[in-house]
Amino acid sequence: MVNSRKYRIALMARAADLKESMARRQAIQIEAAADDMDRTVQAAERDLAVLGLDEDHRKLREVESALRRIDHGTFGECQRCEEPIAERRLNAVPWAALCLGCQEEADYLHYAVGRAPAAA
Repeated sequence: MVNSRKYRIALMARAADLKESMARRQAIQIEAAADDMDRTVQAAERDLAVLGLDEDHRKLREVESALRRIDHGTFGECQRCEEPIAERRLNAVPWAALCLGCQEEADYLHYAVGRAPAAA
């Protein structure tokens, strides 16, 4: 059994950091620029800010899901194979929902599907 109190504290701190980061980026400004180069740079900066918000939001959902697993007593159990997630993995990625083997398989499948050629 994992020490869920230790992970709850780490997850709550991570959630607070993500919320703070999202709040800072929330005010994505659209400014008028005098020349094309400035407009291009501003557009790229906005795109990066939006990508950062998307990533933070996705990570926050994972952290909140881990906190719910603590509440339900399933934290530290792989959601796919139901085997324990190694404490070493949880120390590195406290919001991990899958054991390393299942995560590697999921990543491989995601990569394989993402790289599959389009059907003709």
